Amino acid sequence: MQRVVQEEERKVESAWFRNVNPSTCNVDIVLTKLMENSLRERSSVIEGMVNLAFILLGEKAAKGRETSAEKLWRLGISVLVKLVKKHNKVTGCVLQRLTDCIISDQAVTQYTDCLHQLSMSVPLVLNEYRSSIITLLEMLTQLPGPVAENVVYAVLPIVRSFPSLRDVLIMVLRKALFARNVGTRKMAVSGFLQLLKHLDVKGLAVLSSSQSSYHSSNPRQSPGPSLLTQIDMETGNSSSNNEAICLELLGVLRRCFMQQADVRLRLYEGLHSGVTRNPELREYVQDMLINHFGQFYESDTDTLPPINFTKAVVLKDISVELLEPLGHLVFSLQQVATPNSSDSSPTKIISVLESLCLRMLKCSLEDFGLDETTNLLDVVPESQQKQEIVCQILGVFEALMGYTVSSCTVDTSAEKVRKLNGLFKGYRMLAEFAKNNGKAGKKTSRDSDTQPKKMDVGKKATGKGRTVAFMFPHTVLDCHVTYKMLCILYMNSVPWCTAEAANCVKGRHEFSSYVMNTTLKLVKASQDEKRRKKSTSMLTSFVNIGRLLYTNCVIRLREFSQLHVGTAALALECFNELFSLMCSHYEDKLEQFLEEVGTVPVREGLTEQLLALVSKYEENLTSVLSEAGDDEDDPLAKKIPLLLIQGLGLFTLKIPCNDASTTVLNWVKTFVKDKVLSDVYLVKAILSLLFKLEVRCKGSSQLFDHITMQLFEIMGTVDEDEEVQEHTSYCIVRAGCESAVLSQLCDTVSQMLKHVDWVLSRLQAEYTAMTHAVSDTLQAKREILKSRECDVVHQVSHCLKILNYMSSLALDPGPTTDAVLKLLTQQYINLTMLTKYFILRSNKGNPAFQNARFEMVVRLAGKHLSPHVYNLISYIEANQKKNKKNGIKKKKAGPLLIKSKVLRETRFIPNLIFEIEQFEKLVIELSKKSKVNLMNYVKLGTYRDFRIHSNRLHTTDDEDQNVSNASDAVVDGVEAQGKGCADDSVVKEPPRKKARKQ
Repeated sequence: MQRVVQEEERKVESAWFRNVNPSTCNVDIVLTKLMENSLRERSSVIEGMVNLAFILLGEKAAKGRETSAEKLWRLGISVLVKLVKKHNKVTGCVLQRLTDCIISDQAVTQYTDCLHQLSMSVPLVLNEYRSSIITLLEMLTQLPGPVAENVVYAVLPIVRSFPSLRDVLIMVLRKALFARNVGTRKMAVSGFLQLLKHLDVKGLAVLSSSQSSYHSSNPRQSPGPSLLTQIDMETGNSSSNNEAICLELLGVLRRCFMQQADVRLRLYEGLHSGVTRNPELREYVQDMLINHFGQFYESDTDTLPPINFTKAVVLKDISVELLEPLGHLVFSLQQVATPNSSDSSPTKIISVLESLCLRMLKCSLEDFGLDETTNLLDVVPESQQKQEIVCQILGVFEALMGYTVSSCTVDTSAEKVRKLNGLFKGYRMLAEFAKNNGKAGKKTSRDSDTQPKKMDVGKKATGKGRTVAFMFPHTVLDCHVTYKMLCILYMNSVPWCTAEAANCVKGRHEFSSYVMNTTLKLVKASQDEKRRKKSTSMLTSFVNIGRLLYTNCVIRLREFSQLHVGTAALALECFNELFSLMCSHYEDKLEQFLEEVGTVPVREGLTEQLLALVSKYEENLTSVLSEAGDDEDDPLAKKIPLLLIQGLGLFTLKIPCNDASTTVLNWVKTFVKDKVLSDVYLVKAILSLLFKLEVRCKGSSQLFDHITMQLFEIMGTVDEDEEVQEHTSYCIVRAGCESAVLSQLCDTVSQMLKHVDWVLSRLQAEYTAMTHAVSDTLQAKREILKSRECDVVHQVSHCLKILNYMSSLALDPGPTTDAVLKLLTQQYINLTMLTKYFILRSNKGNPAFQNARFEMVVRLAGKHLSPHVYNLISYIEANQKKNKKNGIKKKKAGPLLIKSKVLRETRFIPNLIFEIEQFEKLVIELSKKSKVNLMNYVKLGTYRDFRIHSNRLHTTDDEDQNVSNASDAVVDGVEAQGKGCADDSVVKEPPRKKARKQ
């Protein structure tokens, strides 16, 4: 099943792979038929299906294979849900095994998702086996915090329907609220908030009409009040009972104010959702929050600042402790402070928030205890306290800006906008102070222990020390507030703000950049969440933001960029991230999202909706590049075309492989052929998209050959006599970006070779199965096998031609050369596997490789590719020796360059030579077995042989001849001088000593 899932993914990536493997069975349909037709009175089959489902759920999500693992998990969950629906007797076994897996395993997301699906689909069946649910709930305090939170979320559909299970959960959560582990306490708070969110004060949430009749026959499941409720309510009214439970939950949550800051932060983040579902609880929540906030609030209207921040951030010995996340507390206050339409009189909490706004507007840096001498990045505790206080002040400013926007009405919009501008001015003043404070400060590794838990500093290695910079805290705002800010900035009219008031904000580029950047961070944070709890309110906010960005930013990108290019880049990136978020977390809602964002309705299909986005991005990309002459040095202006290309890739790769995707491919080809891009990153991005589409839409293509031959003209060749064939030139491939082009080409060919390896393994398995099978269709299967062998050989030949050109390039030592050597090694490994397969398939009477034209592969590899590879290796080594001989002085190489050189000298080249020799050895073996002479197509390697370089030999001979002539001349001169001096003096030699007789 894992191979089936991976094959489906590869079919999407490669047109050749789809042609070779045209049909694959639908595992879900097969298992469904098996469960429907073969499970009656067959306990062994049922047991086997349960085991199979848990094997699928137990698949590990390896890096790079998360998507495959998630598909297998969904398949396992589907099998278990269908089994429990059809055969209730397996429920106890399933629940027990789920409980064991959740308790024992570390990665349990798939098991909790399965439990959630069962709770949603068959709550009455699960209630019959509630002992297993109770056992799991009692284990919550012993589970890691995130796992326990997922368990609580999974059992909520059944817990809210049955009072006995609800009482057990409340009792366990109250116990967990005072556990020793902080993660367990945070889980308890999340559990109470989830209960509060799913209980209706004015609704029959305890029992439905169908469940009431069931409980009437089960006295053990009395629909009475909670056993833990300490408030006396009428038991006959379920609505009152729900109100009592909700008030009890709020009473328990009030005790969170005695907990650590992290626990309280979890309370502030989720309290608003319960109030939104039950507006009747708003008053209770307001009183609870405002009474707690009174500990830090300065009631005197003349006191600045209005909050005592030193009470929230305190010193303990040499460390700094955050007692209260004031930014999140103020934001939670403003969330529950919206007045009811029936009561227009301001409440106490609104008065406090208004006073906060007015007084924070008047605050200066001196009021916060900051001045030019303040060093936020020092390691002393006092500086760390100041640093954390600055973070809390920034959070309070953000929360008050959120309140100003949320409480804005037509009548008060002018005043609210003035306050918004003033609050942002104060926020920006403090942010600039923190950003510019202590830029040259340094710290050592010993200082890290004194950093507060909440606040980290950014570090960058420079010389002996590390420069540090102020790291801004995460925003306290949510997507709902940022959407309202975006509406003021970019919509022509909104019902809750006048046009005159909105115009006071629209011209402020700093504020628009801040809002767009905050929205982008919120979307990225939602995409990184692993729990993937799909919230309807969050989905609504995402759809609203996407519609606003597309209508006012993407469609009018040219006008938008002229106003502020930085904000335009942020808007494009935010829209791309939103689309990725919808594809990963809300894939079933993607068509509805595109309908709301664009103008193409759902009935016209996903392809038409995506083509509308692609068309707009293509138009914007052409327009931006044609006008980029004046902004070539602006990094933000360069980022916009890169984001457009990334968006094109996101949209195009979601389009099914049909004529529509071919149309996009043709446009990209024309673009690459005609456009000249100066930025290497743009070249790399557009070529990556082009190569993916080419592999995805066409089984075979000459594109890669033409681009490689164009690299001949730019980089040169190892063999000067190499002739460049006629080819199509692409303007985007130019001098200066050859490394980026070659890197993308290597990645693409590597992916093609992986597809060949996969199909080859499949062919080998099918051939092994056919050798032991007896069937009437065996001959037809053999013919299909031969056809697929021809396809494999043709694809390998195509890759060989590309690598033949690539190995002739004059490559300089570096990462690109390493990539080429690794790719060549992968190609010879592929050839070795193919040769082994034909050794298995062939014999003297049946040389099967001849039907597949395997001789062509041997000829291409042996006569053409191998000599080029040996020449390339010699060229690389000659360049290295030449650089050493000439004594070229270079700067001290970094660790990456040193590592690359060592790998190339000790691993890449030896491995490549070894794989070439292995391939040649197997070709000889295939020749002997089939009695077909394949050695005519192979030129044995000579790299390990003793070699005499004729050019070097001639050079050496000439040097020796010159030296010999010079020596003769010197000797002749010496002899002539000796003859002239012989007559004047005779040098007598001393007499020789006689040898002693032994």
